[in-house]
Amino acid sequence: MKIIITEQQQKILNESKSLEFAQNLIDQAFDDLKDDCENSLINSYTCEEVETVEKIKVVDVQKVFVKTQTTKESSFLLVKIDVDYNYIREYRDLSDFEIQLQWATKQIIGNNIRVSINNQNNTRKQFDW
Repeated sequence: MKIIITEQQQKILNESKSLEFAQNLIDQAFDDLKDDCENSLINSYTCEEVETVEKIKVVDVQKVFVKTQTTKESSFLLVKIDVDYNYIREYRDLSDFEIQLQWATKQIIGNNIRVSINNQNNTRKQFDW
């Protein structure tokens, strides 16, 4: 399988492995998600998750190499994030949010990127209704 990307996207993937670059990318993707929620372009459950997120911090950026069945090697940028959220219950499953955030980053930079939630932290200390 071949993935066609622009020269600018290739340059970003090859040269930009810094946390600052990744943080800016994630912030931009998160802002796009918020806009999509306001315009009702994504499902309401994901928008509920987006509303609870207070902070996203990029903690690691790695270039990962993978060999395919055809013995060709491909690579992608793996961005690990920590998410602080405020939710009435102790734990919130943010899997839909993770998928949508990854989709939003792919819209910005292309398919050669993956986003993974490393840690999630509920900032709410009182879980009373």
